[in-house]
Amino acid sequence: FADRLRSNNLRHHEAWMGFTRTLLPGIEYPLPTSTMSRKECTELMAPALMAALNKSGMQRNFPRAAVYGPQQFQGLGVKDPYLTQGIEHIRAIIDTPQLKSGTSDLIAAVVEQLYVQLGTSAGLETDPKLFGKVVDDDTWIGHTWKFLREQLISVLPETGKPKLRRAGDQFLMDVAATIFRTPSEIDRVNRCRLHLQ
Repeated sequence: FADRLRSNNLRHHEAWMGFTRTLLPGIEYPLPTSTMSRKECTELMAPALMAALNKSGMQRNFPRAAVYGPQQFQGLGVKDPYLTQGIEHIRAIIDTPQLKSGTSDLIAAVVEQLYVQLGTSAGLETDPKLFGKVVDDDTWIGHTWKFLREQLISVLPETGKPKLRRAGDQFLMDVAATIFRTPSEIDRVNRCRLHLQ
């Protein structure tokens, strides 16, 4: 896209429209299912964004805060793909109970697996300082968990949360978190718990 944009004789507004109406929707479409880091999103956008800015009559190193800023605050209104990806993940988790599809069942199973893997009642609200070794950041739910922590967002999904069976029951890892204070101790207890299940 960047090479084609650079070599075309487009007017400024045509170049910008081509970028925002053609390329951006193609980038945004798979974001609900992707797990790209901020660096990967930046690398994905950089060539096309720099070419689009340059062809639109703007400096190609235009401040990214202004590029990704909303138009009501004098930004260009381009959606940051990393933030869009994280928001779409959160939307998928929140909308899962209302949807009755294979995808919603899969997301519910992934959230339930997180609860089982962590062993706490908190799930997505679990403290990453203590339980950071437990969740793999390369998975969809691990990436979403990391994004929630980075952005200081709190989400309590309705699906997948295990329920205590009797009065007086407690989640083992909730109790372990009050006794043990280091991530390595928590990780050891959790590995034993998972092995004995």
